[in-house]
Amino acid sequence: MGLVPVRIDEVTLAFVAPPLIRSGPVDDADLAVALAVLGVTPADVVEDPVTGSLNASVAQWLTGSGRVAAPYMARRGAKVGRDGRVRATESEGTLWIGGRAVVTVTGNAAV
Repeated sequence: MGLVPVRIDEVTLAFVAPPLIRSGPVDDADLAVALAVLGVTPADVVEDPVTGSLNASVAQWLTGSGRVAAPYMARRGAKVGRDGRVRATESEGTLWIGGRAVVTVTGNAAV
């Protein structure tokens, strides 16, 4: 279920790096729509220092350009007190991005 395959083992969660369909900054119009839908202002948005989506894109670029080979571990957030590690692995040509996860919200959303 969901947009990408997800794998959960004991204390880790991983997802398949989705295909790259765009690059570059978000258009101002798209950003305005997203902020309006979420009911927030740019000042309300706090960056998550250990984002899987960013690490998925970086993993695709690093492995695709030959700069590194999976598996590897990325570490982010230490300087802001939110130290996290994201692991990139490859299985049958598919990149998996994951690490330890803490569930803070559960439920279903009807879209």
